[in-house]
Amino acid sequence: MLSWFGGEDDVGILINRKRYTKAAKVLREQLAQRPDDVHLRQRLADVLVLDGDPAGGLDILDGMVDEFAEAGFDAKAIAILKKMQRIEPERREIEKKLAGLIKRRDREVWDRIGSMEIPETPPDETDDNAVDANLSTFHRSPLFSTFSAEELLAVIRGLSLLTFEAGEIIVSENEPGDSLFVVASGSVRIYARDGAGHNNQVRMLEQGKFFGEISLLSGKPRSASVTAATPTELLELDRKTLDNIAEQQPQVPKIIQEVFDRRTMSPEELKARGAIAGRNRGS
Repeated sequence: MLSWFGGEDDVGILINRKRYTKAAKVLREQLAQRPDDVHLRQRLADVLVLDGDPAGGLDILDGMVDEFAEAGFDAKAIAILKKMQRIEPERREIEKKLAGLIKRRDREVWDRIGSMEIPETPPDETDDNAVDANLSTFHRSPLFSTFSAEELLAVIRGLSLLTFEAGEIIVSENEPGDSLFVVASGSVRIYARDGAGHNNQVRMLEQGKFFGEISLLSGKPRSASVTAATPTELLELDRKTLDNIAEQQPQVPKIIQEVFDRRTMSPEELKARGAIAGRNRGS
């Protein structure tokens, strides 16, 4: 929230002037009014690091990792983890905790819902502050929830965090590509050329969705162009990293292929596959 007159209480101005202690104070006051505001919490963590208090910033981010993982926002939780590791590169123990939280949540969800049908493609997430724990399974990424705990840990360690501003090109159709991307925050637009050579938007992907797996698995050029529709954070897994992961976890590439295959199945095939997966996870 910016000051009406753009004065001293404008956090952006305070940061530009390197008045980090004052900026942190203003952010804390704003958070007292809006304690669930994710953007404010992340910004306060950043300011605390700038103000020479990395431990304070890490404490805030650590709590956010737990909350997002418990609520089913796996990609967001991993993105926050990657930010923590930029502050403190040797902070590795949280990776195991995050993988454990995600898998424990999945087991609890399956125990709770039994044989209830779960959509393979969760609905879009539009409100960072409106997370209903009873619906956590609908917010999960179908990619992360498919791995075992050990496989998930290996994938988390191999992911890179990228940021894009609205309108920036992420990948272009027909260019070489060897990585997939998971949307951690924001949204992206997918474009494909028609017969006349015009780019047409064919999809918009929100948090938790992923793209680029065709190029990752096959090495083929990108089949579509992708741009950031809003300020966006992406988690990237490239082919070299995937090959390294596969040396210890050979099922990981097969699972990514399976997740891709499910996206092309008929509703009847998805229903049958979902029922089998539910019984296996609940066992």
